[in-house]
Amino acid sequence: LAQDLTEFLRAGLRTPVAFNADGRILSRTKFFEPPAPSEEVSDVFALSEDSKEVIRRAAEAEFGRLSPWKDRTLLDPKTTEILNTHFPLPALLEVSRSPALPDYLRQRIALAIWVRAIVLQRPLVADNVVPDLVKFSPEMRSVLAPYLGARTAKEKEWAALFVMLRNPNLSPLIADGLPQPSSNDGDSMYYFESAWWCPPSLTEYSMEGDLVSKNVTVPSFLTAAQVAVAKRDHTRLIEIGDAKSYLGKRVLEWAKAAPADPRLPEALFIASHANAQYKYGCDGWNHDSTTKEQTERLLRTRYPNSVWTEKLRNEKR
Repeated sequence: LAQDLTEFLRAGLRTPVAFNADGRILSRTKFFEPPAPSEEVSDVFALSEDSKEVIRRAAEAEFGRLSPWKDRTLLDPKTTEILNTHFPLPALLEVSRSPALPDYLRQRIALAIWVRAIVLQRPLVADNVVPDLVKFSPEMRSVLAPYLGARTAKEKEWAALFVMLRNPNLSPLIADGLPQPSSNDGDSMYYFESAWWCPPSLTEYSMEGDLVSKNVTVPSFLTAAQVAVAKRDHTRLIEIGDAKSYLGKRVLEWAKAAPADPRLPEALFIASHANAQYKYGCDGWNHDSTTKEQTERLLRTRYPNSVWTEKLRNEKR
């Protein structure tokens, strides 16, 4: 029923009353409670003091990351689906700059625009949204510094790829719900099932449990031309497929084009782990074994003395 973008966005804001916490449905109050003291952890698990301290610190870090969201509104899943499906990049830019949304959601949308523009090879749009990212998240200036300082189009392309590799929360699709961690911790954060993105789906399950074609409503205020451009972009994201395989293949292209780039050993290491067999992918246990093998082989043979090659060797023992 929305007649314009402002009405549409305001109608899509929701205040969550409960959250899914690892399969448990917790009320807002319960979900945002401070983590239990380490003494309570010891009552449940027979853990060493060091292990309890690691758990305590992790819980405190997660609480600190999510606690600002306790009283925030979020875009509901249907609104997010419409934005991802029917809004072309220029219209999404308008969304990210709309005063109808709080800044923390505008920042989330701006980040998705930047990734989508990079993946769809729209460098002008990517550059256009960078000032918004820096405005909403000043820490992004250092993250994007190599991208902003790149001298050629190809250098900028590889810099953007490295940013995506090192930040598993990045996606060309706007996410609903609470945010994922913003960067890897140097160990395993970027190997989780939720890392990066899966291709958009054209189907969904009905209330009866049947697999049916997905019907995403088109807002009346979008023009036919806007919807057509968005459809082409949406189709392209489906063709690109699973982010982990896509990123791995892009790293191999990078290694061929600029073999002396000092960032490549880490990029190859991440790409290898992202496509590991024991990690969930977008289609169950399926994974890109070819890309995994190629990235590992290249890391071992071309960069034998890299710390990332040594890390890979240690994990194989």
